[in-house]
Amino acid sequence: MRGVVMINFDNKKILVTYLLHFGDVVTITPFLEILRRHAPNADITLLVDKKLQDVVIYNPYIDHVETIDKKGKDNSALGIWRVGKHLRKQKFDITINLHENERTFVLCLLAYAQTLIGTAPKVMRMFLDVYTPFDIFMHASDRYIDILNQLGINDTYNHGLQVITSEEWKRVATLFYEENNVISGDQVIGFHVGSANLKKCWNPANFAKVADYFANKGYKIVIYGSNSDRKLVDETVSHMETIPIIATGKFTIGEFIAALNRCSLFISNDSGPMHAAASQKLPIVGLFSSGNPTKSGPYGTNSICLKGKEVFEFINKSFEFIDSPEFVSPDEIPVENVIQAAEKLLKL
Repeated sequence: MRGVVMINFDNKKILVTYLLHFGDVVTITPFLEILRRHAPNADITLLVDKKLQDVVIYNPYIDHVETIDKKGKDNSALGIWRVGKHLRKQKFDITINLHENERTFVLCLLAYAQTLIGTAPKVMRMFLDVYTPFDIFMHASDRYIDILNQLGINDTYNHGLQVITSEEWKRVATLFYEENNVISGDQVIGFHVGSANLKKCWNPANFAKVADYFANKGYKIVIYGSNSDRKLVDETVSHMETIPIIATGKFTIGEFIAALNRCSLFISNDSGPMHAAASQKLPIVGLFSSGNPTKSGPYGTNSICLKGKEVFEFINKSFEFIDSPEFVSPDEIPVENVIQAAEKLLKL
């Protein structure tokens, strides 16, 4: 049973723990904004995976970023103990844990804050001072905001997803575009054809058809992604009749997010880069298979999400839960639906 437990966060040392993936880290930024507004004098530390620190290093709502090298030197019981011991030395007043992950919750226990709030694996919830259950019918960002609702914070206005970029990242992005003859006045459409889960990837041949359609209308096509996306990018390009700009593997996470600001539109599989584009307020065509667009679509920006033949429009409106099949092959999304969605967003 849900209730409200009033917590005073101001003038406290607060640790927020969240060790999920790229897009997930982007989705907690509204939570951080609201927490800061209600605790202007607090000292807020965020713990994230080391490889994702670019996402939050310049976030104006936190004071410190701590990292754990999940897949590297900290990927052991000794590594977890070492990080936990480091956190404990900082003597936090409050820890807020945002995900039911065993490793993360062990770190929360090792940090040994005076008050432990949030969520935990079911068998560990007895160690929480305040348990804040998730509403599974909310958008992911709203679920984190709802934690604050349960702690007595009702003013939840926010600016959507936010990732702040550095001048150096912007300089690298600008140089890349100059080297690829993108000039003032060019309209750029960004594509992300990969995903950490290959089952979520739309057919590269279909991406190629959409890219060619807009290239023939005069748009500059830029295909982003990490080196792990290279095979899908190469396959997409092999089906294209026009020549795109390849940004795959060219940027760090921070540089990539800075580079997104040159785009007029972003077309992407359901992935971390899709949420990164939302953090820069780009209009987005999101291609879904296993996720529910009303629970994990691009937050705080105009978007049209497609799942099979279903169309979910989020244009100047917030997310409301709509049931959706658990999995639909991404290849059931018609090419013409993607083009129509893109054209509609480009006209806004």
